[in-house]
Amino acid sequence: MLSRFRNLLVGEGLMEKLFGELDRQLEKAGVILKRGTILIAQGLAHEEQDRIVYRANMLSMLRQRELNRVAGQLSEELGLSYVEARS
Repeated sequence: MLSRFRNLLVGEGLMEKLFGELDRQLEKAGVILKRGTILIAQGLAHEEQDRIVYRANMLSMLRQRELNRVAGQLSEELGLSYVEARS
């Protein structure tokens, strides 16, 4: 369901507006997240001398995470089992 909502936002050109408004409200409230904070918290990057250094396999990890999320969602919707393949 969330991916459908995201697709609708993108299709209507509202994704950037939504995040722009979110940024505006967070800034107004005094909540500031440095760039990369979420990726660092997830172990996908680290900070080094005031720079964000991304893991070499970060994109493939994010792709796999999204694939597993969607596969799990489809599994529930269709009533089929899903087991992640291990390499």
